[in-house]
Amino acid sequence: LASGSPRRRDILAMLEVPFEVVVSGFAEDLPKHEYRASEYVAANARVKCEAVSRMLQPQAVETGCAILVIGADTVIAHLEAILEKPRDDQDAKSMLKALSGTTHHVHTGVCI
Repeated sequence: LASGSPRRRDILAMLEVPFEVVVSGFAEDLPKHEYRASEYVAANARVKCEAVSRMLQPQAVETGCAILVIGADTVIAHLEAILEKPRDDQDAKSMLKALSGTTHHVHTGVCI
């Protein structure tokens, strides 16, 4: 799993899928203005997946085992803006206040 997300770990654990978390180190700094939200999460998921695949390639070659990597990203699209996870508690409060009573969309991209 190319993600440090507790929720994604919970999902795989609930499905009783054995997995290891390997965080990609990707800064998730793609230029948001160049993407629609759905494209942005797909691109982030792909970069995370590719980074972890490169990291694990030597292990796969050494052991002769296939390695499946799952990368994912989730954002909220609101008023033409792409909102990622809040930086801190104050940011979370500001986001919730902005989203309250309005329509927004949650986008998740997955790459395997």
